[in-house]
Order: sequence, then C-alpha cells, then structure tokens
Amino acid sequence: MKISIQVLDAANGRPCAEVDASLACETATGLIKLASGRTGGDGRLVLAEGPDVGAATYQVEVELDSYYTLQGCLPLFVRASFVFRVRGTTTDLHLPLLTSPQALLAYRGAD
Repeated sequence: MKISIQVLDAANGRPCAEVDASLACETATGLIKLASGRTGGDGRLVLAEGPDVGAATYQVEVELDSYYTLQGCLPLFVRASFVFRVRGTTTDLHLPLLTSPQALLAYRGAD
C-alpha cells in the first residue's frame, strides 16, 4: 500500500513545489512520526509505501507558510493538518490538497 499527497495552489493554478510535509500515525500514547519529505515540481510526495503501512489512523501535516511567503502572500493557514483512517491495506491512498492563501480542501483522489 502507498500513501501519497499532491499539494496544489488553486489560487495560481499550479502545483506547490518544494513544500515540506510529514506523516504520523496515531497510537494510544500519541502521534508517532513515520516520514517526512518535500514535494517535487509536480507537488507530489509519497509519504509511505510497502507492507508496513497498515490499517490505522494517520495525520498528514503540510507546511504552507514558506511557500506562500515566497509567492508574496501572507497566508491565513500557516500549515494544513488532516487526520484520516486507513481500513484496508490493498488500495493505494492518494490525498490531494488544494490550497490558496485563504482556503484549504483535502480529498481522496486517484493517483
């Protein structure tokens, strides 16, 4: 199974390149950070892949402040964080995040 994201700048109609993101797993004692990385030129980043990705509740956090600061904007949302559940481990999960300086939208996409 694979968990991937794609961060898209809806205000400017382009991918958000060079944006830091991380993946954590919820446990009984709190969050455990599993992976972190930076989006490529297409705004995509694979955060987890392989047999260790199991049924659990996960959190993705995407840093937006530096991206929008470089665009000359002061964003309302400094970072985007969303929590989601993985029930089975046979289907890849692609999670696009549409952003603008004033809005966020995450959804289940098709890779």
